[in-house]
Amino acid sequence: MAEKTSSYNGDGKERVIDDALLGYLQGELGLPEMEAFEAAAARNPEQAETVIAYSELLDSLTNLLPETEMPVGSYERERIISIADAKPISQVIRAADGEWIESGMPGFQFKILFEDPDTKKKTVLARIAAGARMPHHRHEGAEECLLIEGSLWTDGVLLLPGDFIVTQDQTEHEDTWSPNGALALLKTYLEDEILAD
Repeated sequence: MAEKTSSYNGDGKERVIDDALLGYLQGELGLPEMEAFEAAAARNPEQAETVIAYSELLDSLTNLLPETEMPVGSYERERIISIADAKPISQVIRAADGEWIESGMPGFQFKILFEDPDTKKKTVLARIAAGARMPHHRHEGAEECLLIEGSLWTDGVLLLPGDFIVTQDQTEHEDTWSPNGALALLKTYLEDEILAD
């Protein structure tokens, strides 16, 4: 059974904290223990509330400490690099991050979320204005599309939120447009060939 420690927060109420919570907050758990703790906290609203409260407390205390630069020895440096090589850190892009870029077609904007360095295939958000139409075009490479918001017509098929479509390489589309605007997640090369009508 886990050891328990009593603590008091700002409202004067006593809270009981187990060693797993302390280890989690202090960064002392290994990755499997951390993931197990987070999964358990997600199922227990009271524990999740405690984690958030103590995390905020630690953050506020950290902000009061003077900034110091810890010297890193060669052993520690090699260990950090080996951990990073063994499990690359995830890349997170928040909703407010990134830049919307104009596509060159009126009413179509893209935000690049990720580009595969080997295949050069991109994961992008596509924002399509109400009434915007894409000219007759041919796909260079297969394209995957998940509609998130709005509606999108493509070659006589109406896509609604949650609908997914895969367009094969060299497929031609003559009529792709959105009646009321749309937001879509694409995995594509962004190299479609615009064809003359």
